Amino acid sequence: MKKFILTAITVITLIAFPKIAFAQENCVTQYGGGVVCGVSTPTEEVFRPAPTAIGDINLPLIGAGFIFGSIALFYLSNKFNKVH
Repeated sequence: MKKFILTAITVITLIAFPKIAFAQENCVTQYGGGVVCGVSTPTEEVFRPAPTAIGDINLPLIGAGFIFGSIALFYLSNKFNKVH
C-alpha cells in the first residue's frame, strides 16, 4: 500500500508541475546611451561536459592500492586477534 501511495504521489507531482521556463531580464548599456532592458525566456540549454582532469587518474594504481591496503588490514587483524 505504501508503494502505491508513493507511486501515485510521484506521478501526480510529475504531471501537475511541468517544466517551467522563467523569464530573464537582460539589460544592455551602449556607449553614450542609456540602459535598455528587455525580458526574454531562455531557450533550452545544451549540455556541455565540463573539462576535468579525470584522464590523469591512474585507475589500476588506485585499485592496486586498495587491494594492498585490504591485504595489509587483513594480515594485521589476524595478527592481533591471535590468542596466546
